[in-house]
Amino acid sequence: MYDVNMFGGVLDLEQCAYDVNDDSKTEGQHNINDGQLKFEEGLPCKTIVRWTVGDGKAINVYEDIWVLDKSFQYWPTFVKQMKSNSLLVENFLKNGVWNTLKLKEFFGEELIKLISSTILREGEDHLELIYKLSGKTLSTLVAEALLNEIMESSPSTQFDKMKLNLRIKLFWWKLIDNAIPTYHFLYFRRLQGYDKCPRGCDEVENIGHIIFGCMKIKEVIAVLNKWGFGIESANQPLWLLNSWHSPPPDWIKVNIDASLHNSYKAGIGGVFRDNYGWFLLAFENPLIHWDAVAVELQAILALKLVIKDWMLNYKGLIIEGDNMNVINFIKVLVNKGGNESFDISFIKRFDYVIFNCVDRGSNKLADLCANFACFSSFMCNNVSLSDIPPSFINLLEKELDACRV
Repeated sequence: MYDVNMFGGVLDLEQCAYDVNDDSKTEGQHNINDGQLKFEEGLPCKTIVRWTVGDGKAINVYEDIWVLDKSFQYWPTFVKQMKSNSLLVENFLKNGVWNTLKLKEFFGEELIKLISSTILREGEDHLELIYKLSGKTLSTLVAEALLNEIMESSPSTQFDKMKLNLRIKLFWWKLIDNAIPTYHFLYFRRLQGYDKCPRGCDEVENIGHIIFGCMKIKEVIAVLNKWGFGIESANQPLWLLNSWHSPPPDWIKVNIDASLHNSYKAGIGGVFRDNYGWFLLAFENPLIHWDAVAVELQAILALKLVIKDWMLNYKGLIIEGDNMNVINFIKVLVNKGGNESFDISFIKRFDYVIFNCVDRGSNKLADLCANFACFSSFMCNNVSLSDIPPSFINLLEKELDACRV
């Protein structure tokens, strides 16, 4: 049993429920993916950890996080007002299983189903990180959690969901709010006497001009394209540069992705195609989860259920996703031969398997499947079926045309 309010010491691997045994690093090098996790005195660590239920004696029903990723005191629905905030989860357990009659006294039907689906572990309750494989230090996770608490009470934009670098996010905020001091901006506020571009373009220097109209930015883009960056130009649409690419001859490629909504509805999806870009198979499955990275990992592990025997006739398999941390984690796992927690035995059925991380523009079809999966489940190998969404077929044809260019 662990006291969640006293994190002055070390939270070890068992408490984090994350099996990575690496003793080669010094204490100063450890982060959330390592064996020993150092908590600084006074850090509000309850914001970044959740309980896995054992005997329920250490978990406060109302204040601790044990269902999904937030405590019931922050849930807007379902929960009946607790008479005592000291109520423990053990009160809802009987002989090692959930006591449905007791749950009905406090929770609604939907939440009872969610709680009843929670797997009980043997022995005492244990703590684990809410978000795994993030590649972030504990201090960063705590700081982000505190910042989110502050930001929840203030208006937010779609950029909050795009996980942009803070400097880039600030730039786009200024861009949208017309807060960049262009010459047109200064001229409009009578801070200078002209609004033409100072770089000799003989055009008004407004927001649009500095993004794509100025001759200097065009020169920079041209140089970057020569270096192979493939940035959109006026004569080459972005979808040709930022699209799916076919595998080598006689190989197949599967693109996988995951989607997560604020309602905890999640979905995983994937699309198999050959070196000609022809559609082979697609799958999607719904889940309930709180951690986008964990859902992305499930998308790869789900491949063992959809791999077909005829796929083994190809020379190799390329597995592509757009989450760098998950792809790197799987690569390390494969090199170590796997473990009991993650079944990757399906990889051994192929002669060659390559894991590749791509940008989201090259993973659009899998992303579409993952979003559909939040509300449905299917696996098909024929695009002529009536239940295939038209948007899926249109994007498939568009990417097929792009890989032939």
